[in-house]
Amino acid sequence: AFSLATPAAPEGWLHGDGDDRPPQALRSRRTGDVVWVVRPGMRPWPAELCSTSDHTALERNTGKRLALLFLTWEEVWMDSRNIFHPFETYIPRHEANCLKASQGKWALEQARKRLAQLELIRSLPGVDKNTGMYKLPLNSSQEVKVDQIIEVDVLDEQTNLTDWLPAKISKVAPSGKSFSAHIIVVTSEEKGGWDERYTLDQLGKEWRWPQRGEDVPPP
Repeated sequence: AFSLATPAAPEGWLHGDGDDRPPQALRSRRTGDVVWVVRPGMRPWPAELCSTSDHTALERNTGKRLALLFLTWEEVWMDSRNIFHPFETYIPRHEANCLKASQGKWALEQARKRLAQLELIRSLPGVDKNTGMYKLPLNSSQEVKVDQIIEVDVLDEQTNLTDWLPAKISKVAPSGKSFSAHIIVVTSEEKGGWDERYTLDQLGKEWRWPQRGEDVPPP
């Protein structure tokens, strides 16, 4: 059975929450570029380059890239000379030193999971390569029809919290008062999707029109 739950992390490895994903606010900013970063006086560490719309921070860090460190989810500005990619190419150079850190093993495990996730995502048509879910259009006709992208409220079994996820309408009832929507989520542990039925009067409660996104070509 498909689940949004993430596997339990080693006891006490982070903040005690057992969640090995970055905070929700950071997920949409990941670029999919997994790298090694080397900070002065610290061991090499796996990270993923991120984007930011903070113009003040960009001006203050000219010539640097923003990186999200695996495991700690700390954001750091790195000089390009201290960023090494492709990740796999520099494993022989940096892996041994990383593993000497007390939590290096878990950071490496997360980096490899992310790489596996990205590989799966790239093979799925219509799926955003960074989020592993359907792409959200900037503009929506707000018409209930097949192939229309909406957002649906989904429970994360690991955190017991709900989140709005993209879904694609797959079938509309003859009456037009209800429809089925297909949801897809890709992780390194699972690749799956499922259909849920919704009614028009659940708008704003169980489903909604997209609140953000990017232009995508019609299916």
